[in-house]
Amino acid sequence: MTMSENSGFSWTPEKVDALRAGWRAGKSAERIGAEIGTTKNAVAGKVDRLNLKKRRRTQAEMRAEEARRAEASRAKNLIFDLTAKTCRWPTGHPGDPDFGFCCADAVAGRPYCAAHCKRAYAPRVKDADPAFDSMEPPR
Repeated sequence: MTMSENSGFSWTPEKVDALRAGWRAGKSAERIGAEIGTTKNAVAGKVDRLNLKKRRRTQAEMRAEEARRAEASRAKNLIFDLTAKTCRWPTGHPGDPDFGFCCADAVAGRPYCAAHCKRAYAPRVKDADPAFDSMEPPR
């Protein structure tokens, strides 16, 4: 059994033609894969097996990508931006490019800002229910 049979995807002549057309048009392997219903890795492998011409990025494209990455890293708050006085509430999911931290002013003695403290700390039952003091403990 081949990988394509196992995954339910097969390279039909129409899909190969679409891959060739997308590759000539300069589309990314990820975009071509999305258009024909497979992964970018499957597209990259097929491009290699078809001996399609490797594409090189221009200097302008590489500079634009570098500038975009630099701007993205400045825009998000990384762990290096944290201090004892900043909120350590994580934003996004670890491993994702947009992962970072709140970094707003933290409440004194707490690791989070006021908004995130409200989410992180539940009020004590005693504080939440004024009748708590008059209740007898269970026996």
